[in-house]
Amino acid sequence: MDFFKDRYAKVDNKAMEDGAPVDFGGGFIVTVRHVSSEKVNLERAKITKQLRVMNRNRDLTPEQQKRITSHVAAHAGIVTWDGSKVGVPEFSPEFAEKVFAERPEFLDDVIEAMTTYETFRDAEVSAAAGN
Repeated sequence: MDFFKDRYAKVDNKAMEDGAPVDFGGGFIVTVRHVSSEKVNLERAKITKQLRVMNRNRDLTPEQQKRITSHVAAHAGIVTWDGSKVGVPEFSPEFAEKVFAERPEFLDDVIEAMTTYETFRDAEVSAAAGN
């Protein structure tokens, strides 16, 4: 059981809720919340409910599920980004959704950052590990 304690006790819970910066390369920094943060969960519940009402409570289609993922990542998962070094416009959820539609691999990268605990490791632990 020490494995789990050692691995997951080093997570910064505040960063999971408020966001942690991730370098996507070239100095493009995206600040993301963890996928299980309160804000992400609330946004997911809100958009899912809206789509279910539109669908008359039938199962959501794969396209609607993709829309939920994109919407939640853009409106709650990403806190902000700094793309000034690489020519990326200022962050807005609407622009992020547009980029996700054009470059779904960027959405995959954002989701990966939102789901990996390495993104939210305690800064002291990361510094000691040389990360």
